[in-house]
Amino acid sequence: MPGRRDVLVGEVLDDRYRIERRVARGGMSTVYLGTDLKLRRQVALKVLHPHLAETKESVERFEAEAIAAARLSDPNVVNVYDQGVDGSEAYLVMEYVPGVTLRDVMRTQGAMAPRAALEVMEAILSGLAAAHEANMVHRDIKPENVLISADGRIKLADFGLSRAASEHTATGGLVGTVAYVSPELVTGRGADERTDIYACGILLYELLTGRQPYTGETAWDVAMRHVNETVPAPSVTVPELNEDFDYLVAWATEQQPDKRPTHAGDFLNALRHVERHLSEEDLDLGDEPVTLHDLVVATQNLLARTRPSEDELTDAGDAAGAKHLAQNSHQVQSSDDDAADNDAPTTYVPLPHDEGTSVVTPPPPDSDTTVVPEGGIPHHQLSLPDDTQSHEIRPGSFESNESGSVAGAGASAVKTGPRTGRAARKPSESVSRPGTKRKAWFIALIVFILVLGAGLGAWWFGSGPGAEVVVPDLRNQTEASAVSQLDEVGTHANTSEDYSATVAKGKVIATDPKAGESVRRYQGVNLVISRGPRMVSVPNLNGLDRKAAQAQLEEANLKLGKVTERHNEAKAGKIIEQSEEFGSSIAEASKVDVVVSSGPAPVEIPRVQGRNESDAKDLLEAAGFTVVVGEAEFSDTYEGGAVIRTSPNGGEKVERGSEIEMVVSKGPDLVEVPNVRFKSTDEARQILEDAGFEVSVEEGSFGTVLDNVVQQRPRAGEMLKRGSTVVIGVV
Repeated sequence: MPGRRDVLVGEVLDDRYRIERRVARGGMSTVYLGTDLKLRRQVALKVLHPHLAETKESVERFEAEAIAAARLSDPNVVNVYDQGVDGSEAYLVMEYVPGVTLRDVMRTQGAMAPRAALEVMEAILSGLAAAHEANMVHRDIKPENVLISADGRIKLADFGLSRAASEHTATGGLVGTVAYVSPELVTGRGADERTDIYACGILLYELLTGRQPYTGETAWDVAMRHVNETVPAPSVTVPELNEDFDYLVAWATEQQPDKRPTHAGDFLNALRHVERHLSEEDLDLGDEPVTLHDLVVATQNLLARTRPSEDELTDAGDAAGAKHLAQNSHQVQSSDDDAADNDAPTTYVPLPHDEGTSVVTPPPPDSDTTVVPEGGIPHHQLSLPDDTQSHEIRPGSFESNESGSVAGAGASAVKTGPRTGRAARKPSESVSRPGTKRKAWFIALIVFILVLGAGLGAWWFGSGPGAEVVVPDLRNQTEASAVSQLDEVGTHANTSEDYSATVAKGKVIATDPKAGESVRRYQGVNLVISRGPRMVSVPNLNGLDRKAAQAQLEEANLKLGKVTERHNEAKAGKIIEQSEEFGSSIAEASKVDVVVSSGPAPVEIPRVQGRNESDAKDLLEAAGFTVVVGEAEFSDTYEGGAVIRTSPNGGEKVERGSEIEMVVSKGPDLVEVPNVRFKSTDEARQILEDAGFEVSVEEGSFGTVLDNVVQQRPRAGEMLKRGSTVVIGVV
């Protein structure tokens, strides 16, 4: 039977947005495909249900949340274009994303290979990081709120609406989807960014395994498991998964919020770090690569074959039609906290009313977004049959009436008449001697008890639960192996978990008592099981010297790895590269390799010998050196003004910017020949030698008679190189 037409279809909101047809309906709003008549484009119109828009405060809160969401601008977030109130209709105008939801893909395709799961989570965390930067908390991360367009774009929807709806719930209630709700929401501690991180951890688990970690007959059963249990490792369900996925899920779903990533950006960095270190086999689990696009196409093809006609779209009174629409709609737009394709409307789990009384409304089997008490779970949670009635249950008072019958509160008791009959008469005489039998039986009983006690004691402390056993060395063994060995020696294991940088995940870190010590069987042995290394943030090491970098790494519980040197313009000894990106999250005790600058690369000194001083200086400075001109020297080889040499020598390699000393020639060392004519031989020799010349004496034909210099070669006044020979003629 076709459902009734939606009365809003065909209406125009604020003379601009025409409602074309209904796409989805949830517990807080209805989503329509609309047309922006001004910009002539398709949009998604989210219209708040009338009962949520009946008060001024609710509408103002809705508008405030819409404005806050509109400030978000990220490729992985559904854009909010406009908001308004037309008459009794409060509405939101959003980007229309034709395609499928992540829930459609998961429902039709099952578990994803890590390659596709990482692609989905990277997009979700990217959009969520933008929201966290804007101090916005989504509070309802789930597959129904992740839209995937036909061209593969992934967008996160429904920021802010859950908060607007929560204003309409009972005092003390919080909105959240029970499958993804964090422990702090269940126990009433409020939501922040880490609440979103917890939901992302659950979602990653579900993507990898194809199932949610917790199920239960009621919403409260599931909520309690979030509070009391630790999310199992995905590799337990899919053994082929790399253990790094176990670390990611465990980190994101820590029971205590302060142990989780504080921001979506931190979790995104850790996710990318893991992805970089995975092999192709890890990404595809040994199968042919299947991308997210392949899964989306397969989902669209399947949904296209089961898409309902427009006549099948129903209003709130046609629940079966709404469910059919949710399961089969191909053009999907998330509808607030309980998108229609989750098979059920919002479930409001009521708060306790008064002490001693519990009013419990059972949620539908496939319930979605659930309101849980802010103050914690009621003490009197009762699981009732799945009917439409609320049940008030009061503790019955049972008492015995005089006739011996038992009456329960609210129940009719069948009264019987008083018993009648003659009492037995006591014997007139005792058959045995007074006290003899009683004393014998008493003594026998005492003996029996003593013997029994001695036997029990011997058994208890000899081979029973009180017997002592020696604790075996269980370190670095798997939990299963350790439990088995303890069972063999006759005791049991009490397990707890802790982080360890040296012991692999799932293996024993330590025991209490220690190996070799004794313990009584009934006491058991405490096993501390490794959760693997704690994830820490990588500090910025660039610009630090080796000692400072090592201190920074130790403070972050990391180690300095391989240190290599490379020429760089940075000062020698300063770190210029690090192997792990600053701000990324890696396992504690990991090593971070660094590259240290050894200073600028050496440069060859140009050869400038023989060049004039000006040209040589220009050439050296152009090569990046500082030129210092030293004291000029005489040179027989180089003419005056030419460079004799440099220090260091040309052709050597030194650091750019080094100081180069340049020595310039003054030419040959020339001395003026003094006039020694008419001097005595000794006097002339002394004058010439003092001037730096060698002296050669030529005597006249008659020998030395007058001892007087009459001629000299070269002549006086000529310039002659120092050390040259001057010939004097003596008569």
